[in-house]
Order: sequence, then structure tokens, then C-alpha cells
Amino acid sequence: MLFKCLTEAEPYRTEYPNGESWVRHLSHRCRPACRTGVAFDVDTCRSRVAVAAGIEAAVKRLQPRCALACNLHPLPHNKTPTRHAVPDKASIHLEIYPMSTDLPLGKSMDGKVIIVMGAGSVGEGWGNGKAAAVLYARAGGKIVAVDRKLSAAEETRSIIESEGGECITVEADVSSPEDIQRIVAETVARFGRIDVLHNNVGIAETGGPEDASIESWNRLIAINQTSVFLTCKYVLPVMKAQKSGVVINIGSIASRRWIGFPYLGYTASKAAIVGMTQNIAVEYAPHGVRCNCILPGLMDTPMIREPLKAAYGGDIETMKAKRHAQVPTGRMGDAWDVAYAALFLASDHARYITGVELPVDGGLTLKCV
Repeated sequence: MLFKCLTEAEPYRTEYPNGESWVRHLSHRCRPACRTGVAFDVDTCRSRVAVAAGIEAAVKRLQPRCALACNLHPLPHNKTPTRHAVPDKASIHLEIYPMSTDLPLGKSMDGKVIIVMGAGSVGEGWGNGKAAAVLYARAGGKIVAVDRKLSAAEETRSIIESEGGECITVEADVSSPEDIQRIVAETVARFGRIDVLHNNVGIAETGGPEDASIESWNRLIAINQTSVFLTCKYVLPVMKAQKSGVVINIGSIASRRWIGFPYLGYTASKAAIVGMTQNIAVEYAPHGVRCNCILPGLMDTPMIREPLKAAYGGDIETMKAKRHAQVPTGRMGDAWDVAYAALFLASDHARYITGVELPVDGGLTLKCV
């Protein structure tokens, strides 16, 4: 039917520069999780505008949830241009792309391949990475769940698969270049592409410049900061080659504000991620890659309970009560608050958003008293 619509269109004549090659991308925003390439000939060449308009109209009628890229190249023709010189035939390559912006947010990852670094949980309940991996899968994504503790990643995988999703697990140390290269190689071998990189790995250790140990500082920088450099170093070439991709980095409002106790190494590592995000966003924007950073506020997740309780007097319930009281909304956030922000930023609904720092903090960073 698509052929009929195009070949029966009213022919047009126009003036073409000699030997010109026309390339028109009617939509470059859509990253094809899958796509259909159709090559065909048009007996009577029409103007670029008319051909493009005809193809677009036909595709919209047939597949309203698709956008397209159209490459129109005239075949060799008379080298002496005349006012109405037209090639005898033109070869048109049409690619049809599913448009995820026409899907609800809950299905916006349909067919996309997503690596979640730190996809397990360090304790009972929902950590940020675990919730993000499960939510991406619920939205149709194919998940590569990476964690230093394989059993934690396997727990995430079992949840995803029990809900009908697809997930593979990889045990890895994210501060190891060799491990990151292995993750990328396994993902590409299995799925053929990488659409989203979600950098969630992080540890929390308190202390200021006098009392924090050098070992603690080095550990925080290696796990929280260097890991992001390494994952981007080896994933971005894949995204650049496929001309699409999204990087989601998980930072912290501690990169912006004092949050009540000495937190120097953690703050420095998370502040670096903000700068890295901005650099990557600008450098890779011409290649169809976006990069954004989420800044969680005071969160009620397994990661903060044991490491931070001493800063609040040693009792977890007291710590939770104090942290709830600090937030304008009256409560801490949880892993799902971060996961939904990540899902939006990773989706094509956020296709014009890159380089941002998005606080997910219940308004905490707006306070000055």
C-alpha cells in the first residue's frame, strides 16, 4: 500500500544542480529499537519537497506512530543541467522508526537496551538501582543488571522475569576498566546495541578533611566518580556509532549543599559527576546522545541506614525522623521517586533535555533556614 501511495502521486518537475545528492532526514530524533528499510525506484523524479511530503503523508496515514528518515539520491544523469533536467530514475531509501513519544511513559522503553550499574540493593528493600532496573523493564526495556554482588543482581532479575520482562545479570567491579569493557562487550554481543546507561553505583562514608582517612577518600573517588568515567569511556563509543543513546548519572544534592554533617569525600565525588554530565552532554549532543544527572535528596533507602546513622546519634529511627523533618514536604523520598525521574529523562519524552541537574528532593535545596 505504501508503494501505491507513492508511485501514484502526482509527478513534479524541478531544477536540480548537476550531480547533486539529496539527503533529507525528516526526523532524526527517533532512535530505532527496530526499523524497516524499504528501497524502491520512482519512475518519474519529483522535487525534493514534493517527494518528502508525499512520503511523510503516506507514512503518517499508514503508521501514525512512526517517524521516518528519507534519503533521496538521484542516479547519474545528463551532466549538462537544463531548467527541467530530471534523472530518469531516483533511488529512495525509506526507514520507518517507532516513535516512543507517542507511547505512554510506562511503555517508553519498549525494545531499548539498558545497562543499570548497581542494579542490586545493599540491604532489604528497594535501592535506587534496583527500582530503576525494575521500572525500566516494566516500561519495556531489556535490562543488563550489573552489581558487585551477583546475588543482589539476581534478585532484581527474578523480579523482572516474574513480571514478564527480560534481564541478564553481570557481576562486576565498576572501578575496574577490564570489568567495564567486559560488560559492554557482553551487552553488545547479546543485544546488538546500548540505548541507556544508568550510572547508579555509589557508596556513602562520612568525614571531613581532618578525620576522613586517605583510604576512605580514595575509595569514594574510585567507586562514585571513576566508575562513571569508565562506564562512559566504554559505552559512549557504542552510542556514538549508533547515533543515539542516553546516559543517566545519579548524583546527590550533597554536591550542592551542606546537608548537616561532614561529608567531604562523598560531596566531592558527586560534584564531579555534575561537571562530567555537562561536559558529556555538550560533546556528544551532535551524535544524538543525551546526558543528564539526577540529584536525589534525603532518601529512605538501604544504602543510607547503616553508613549514616552515626551522624544522627546512632539510632536509625531517630535518624529517619530527623531527616523527614528536614524536608519541606515532610518526608524523605524513596527509590521509586528517583526511578520515575530516570525513566522520564531516559525516554524520548525528554528528547530535548540534556545536561541538566534534576533535584529529586522534596524542595530541600530551596530552603535557606
